[in-house]
Amino acid sequence: MKRLTSCVLTLIAMAFGFSSCDKQDDTYGQYVVNGGYNYPAKPIDVSFSSGYNRVRLKWAEPLDPAVKTAKVYWDNYADSLTLDYSSVVDGYVSVVIDQLEERSYSFDIVNFDGQGNRSLASEVTVSPYGNGWLATHAERRLSWAQMDGDNAVVTMGTPMDEMVATKFRYRDSSGQWVESPGALPCEESVMELPNALKGKLLEYKSAYCPKAGIDTVWNLNWSRSNKPIVYNIDGGKCSVTVTDNQIYSNFTPEKIVDGVKDNSDSRWFSSFNSSYRNKWPKIVCIDTKLNGDNRMTFTNFKFYENPAIDAETQRYIKAVDIYVGDKLFNVNASSSQLSSFGTPIAQTTLNTLGYEFEKFVDEETLGRYIAIVFKNSFSSVGYIDLWEFEAYGYVESEVD
Repeated sequence: MKRLTSCVLTLIAMAFGFSSCDKQDDTYGQYVVNGGYNYPAKPIDVSFSSGYNRVRLKWAEPLDPAVKTAKVYWDNYADSLTLDYSSVVDGYVSVVIDQLEERSYSFDIVNFDGQGNRSLASEVTVSPYGNGWLATHAERRLSWAQMDGDNAVVTMGTPMDEMVATKFRYRDSSGQWVESPGALPCEESVMELPNALKGKLLEYKSAYCPKAGIDTVWNLNWSRSNKPIVYNIDGGKCSVTVTDNQIYSNFTPEKIVDGVKDNSDSRWFSSFNSSYRNKWPKIVCIDTKLNGDNRMTFTNFKFYENPAIDAETQRYIKAVDIYVGDKLFNVNASSSQLSSFGTPIAQTTLNTLGYEFEKFVDEETLGRYIAIVFKNSFSSVGYIDLWEFEAYGYVESEVD
């Protein structure tokens, strides 16, 4: 009897189980695919590059010919982009997604076959750069701008991190603002600006690109220089005097500002006379003829001596003091009288190794007259042989 009861209970339980299975099959059967789900191959060899408010995604073209398209999703699948693999020609897919914010994005790349089956996603996280990144980069410093003939030569300071190049905007000889025809690479420091207007301020801005970035980005605003393009005095308007008895032959002092640097007939040579040649100081005074608001603020000076390669023993200028003022300097002053000249704005000692020598002032000084005081010579008999002298600066009233 117990055995009969046990068999009956077993049969009832089996019947109930079969009934439950039938109900579960009805509930989940819609999700079952005969033979299993067919997943296309997922994208492989996925790489990425950041750009300016955009990113570039790259991955390998699938080897499975059944895979027809791909879709890129971002912002939690709120945005997407579809790609047809039939347009791929070099074995790799490259997609640029732009108009992005400056933040981190997660991108899911999914392949689809011709029946609409989707692969597992390949995920990458990328952060494009934007104006916030750009604002963290300092501008390159402009060191100097100086006229050389009709062109301005600009010297820039050390480039900043991730800097690529710098371009310039300046006034040309007609007074119009123009942009430099090219840009100065960050590994270089000097650039020439053609047909520039002397004595004017210029503007510049630089471009940056992070390592492995795809976009070079220029600063949004131009930076203006705090100094103008300096230029040499107009020697044709100057008068030049020198200490008495310190002229040899026809090598007169006004020739040092005539703009001719390498002509042996266009120079000043001091006295050959034994009574005067070793007399010190020898003083040259230049009257620029600039009065009032047209006076020049002086920044630097250049000396040119004998340019011949074998002329080392003929470059005589040694210790020099330079003064600037608004009163005519006494070219016959003695050493004890030089205190009446004030304080030199530049003091230097030239060497005989090169024929060109430049000296910057200790402090920029405004004035009409320049006194060049030669204190001694590399020549034992006291010769001075100056082929050209250039005095650079700017007129404040002309700067804008």
